[in-house]
Amino acid sequence: MLGKFKDAIKDLKTAAKVAPKDPDLSKKLAECEKAIKRIKFEEALSTPDSEVARVSETIDLSSMPVEESYSGPRMQEDGAGGYVMTEEFVLAMLKEFKEQRLIHRRFAFQILLQARQLLRELPSLVDIDIPSDRHFTVCGDVHGQYYDLLHIWELNGNPGPDNPYLFNGERCCCCCCCCCC
Repeated sequence: MLGKFKDAIKDLKTAAKVAPKDPDLSKKLAECEKAIKRIKFEEALSTPDSEVARVSETIDLSSMPVEESYSGPRMQEDGAGGYVMTEEFVLAMLKEFKEQRLIHRRFAFQILLQARQLLRELPSLVDIDIPSDRHFTVCGDVHGQYYDLLHIWELNGNPGPDNPYLFNGERCCCCCCCCCC
């Protein structure tokens, strides 16, 4: 069949008329019909790339003012209507999360959009040279356990240029926190 299901189904139906009791032929015909149904279903659900609206392209950060009443950590204003993430903000954000409080949605979206832009610009695989007098911490999957992540940082220090981390296999709700720090 090799992916040409529409051509194959004609031949399989012809063969099935000649040998209607052949179990192998019946199995292949059923698989082919199933593949054609799957392809039609996928086509029905698909949207042409020209019509796809990426959520990240529809977010208007200027429509999310940070109210004066907001008492959580604040990003530093950049002077152009945006915000810059500082180490002080990140540490305050971590503390806020530890107390099970949220940051303002403007800051959350700003972080996600900046992380998306950064990750799109970077290669997916890089070689890293580690000088012999330096270290590089590799952590396994913390399975979204935010407090375990904080404990690792308490034991080994917060991530930074002089204390780099690599998190293997993260597929969790705290990935953004891992990426941002």
